Amino acid sequence: MRTATKVLLLKITSFMISISIAIFCVAASAVIFSRSIELIANMGYTNHVEAGILIGIASLLIWIVILGADSAEHILKAGFKKAGNLQQGVNDE
Repeated sequence: MRTATKVLLLKITSFMISISIAIFCVAASAVIFSRSIELIANMGYTNHVEAGILIGIASLLIWIVILGADSAEHILKAGFKKAGNLQQGVNDE
């Protein structure tokens, strides 16, 4: 396989994996939060307690989304760096 083709495939693959991770993290957090709202609303807590619980859940989900975005960024940068090294003829394996 030619080097240019390998570089292109490596860039496309790392980009698609990064996008997939980011979309999954955001979508999963949205689903978890919407289900949490339904569950907490049916438990009979007061409005202040419900708000406190939902703020705590939202804070944790934001943290998880940030971790997912950092992971996606790391995968993207590592893939593009490896593609750049491959294009220059440097083999760092």
